[in-house]
Amino acid sequence: MAIENITNRAQNSTLAKPQTGNKQVGAPAISRQTGADSVEITSVAKELKSALASASTAPIINTQRVEAVRTALANGNYRIDAETIAEKMIQMEQTLPDNGK
Repeated sequence: MAIENITNRAQNSTLAKPQTGNKQVGAPAISRQTGADSVEITSVAKELKSALASASTAPIINTQRVEAVRTALANGNYRIDAETIAEKMIQMEQTLPDNGK
């Protein structure tokens, strides 16, 4: 059965057999898809975007805390708790990756 396209030329309605002469072995097939592309953002990505936005607006330095420590140091009443510092260092060390050890 012949089907005419917009140029009014007859076309064969059967599919053409693939050529084997110049085809590369293992070459990926190229396919054309019709329709619009779409992208979905996962809930984790949305949370990360929100966290990044809030982190970028938050001040990097807590100026009130810095002033409190500065005042305590100047007055000589800043207390250093070595035990708390050691506990925090151990906690931080435990969260670091093992690096193959």
